[in-house]
Amino acid sequence: MEAPVTWTSSPGVPAAKGPKTYLTGDATTGYRHALTNEPVADIVAAMHQPRAVGPDACEEPATMPNARWAEVQGQVGDLALIPDVPMRPAWQSRLNLDPAAGRIFNMHPASMGSNH
Repeated sequence: MEAPVTWTSSPGVPAAKGPKTYLTGDATTGYRHALTNEPVADIVAAMHQPRAVGPDACEEPATMPNARWAEVQGQVGDLALIPDVPMRPAWQSRLNLDPAAGRIFNMHPASMGSNH
């Protein structure tokens, strides 16, 4: 079993966050490393914690198929998910893009030929 990821914030971050600040965090698949089609209730529950300490968006919280990305995005309120690995290689992203899978899409033009 993977150790849970804990989000922390400096005490002043939520207080110092102004109305025009958009704060993102990158979990780098910290909530699930292996690609599975397992239920995502644990990921959804975990995503409520970062939102409480300030971030507006979370990049790559878990390795998931597009349908699971969409399921998580639909259950985390206004926290925007940022799919990264599903958008690689960039030249294939037009085939992989599921608009319901996130609210921000991380494109890496320099990885046009990468396979991850």
